[in-house]
Amino acid sequence: MSSALEWVALAAGPSGLAFWGKGLLDRKHRKSETQKVDADAAKVFTEIAVGLVSPLEARIIKLEKESQAQLEYIRTLLQWIQVEVPHKAPPTPPFHIDL
Repeated sequence: MSSALEWVALAAGPSGLAFWGKGLLDRKHRKSETQKVDADAAKVFTEIAVGLVSPLEARIIKLEKESQAQLEYIRTLLQWIQVEVPHKAPPTPPFHIDL
């Protein structure tokens, strides 16, 4: 309802006052419905986010453990190569791998 209509309704007397009051009640009702919808949407969004992130966290932990084991194996293998094949130099590891 526009503010011009509210002023006209207010100027119309008791029946206009009832119309104006109904407009206020409608606005409050719409606001509370909007807040409820926003709260429901936030709850759904949170549930979806947790559902998506939780398996990823488990996967990341698993990948970190696997990569640590792989790096340890590479270190052991490089030490073995230095002992068993002393006259050959192993390839240089990439700069981003901290061996």
